[in-house]
Amino acid sequence: MAGLDPSIRLTGESGATWVVHADACTYLEIKNSRDALSRLRENGVGSTDVIDSMGRTQQRTIINEANLYRLVSRFDKHATT
Repeated sequence: MAGLDPSIRLTGESGATWVVHADACTYLEIKNSRDALSRLRENGVGSTDVIDSMGRTQQRTIINEANLYRLVSRFDKHATT
């Protein structure tokens, strides 16, 4: 994962920790994040507002911990290249 920023943004929603989906995909080197998202359980997918580096509010897709584990277990580097 050379050259990638390993930062994964987290948020607390409904008393649980959620992960920004795009960050997780970048870290795991998943090129087609929409396809990856379609394979996750809908009840573990949401959205939240985040502030970007220019101070603008952006909406981001977030996934719960269970879906993060699904993402990690189903997508390895060899399957996504």
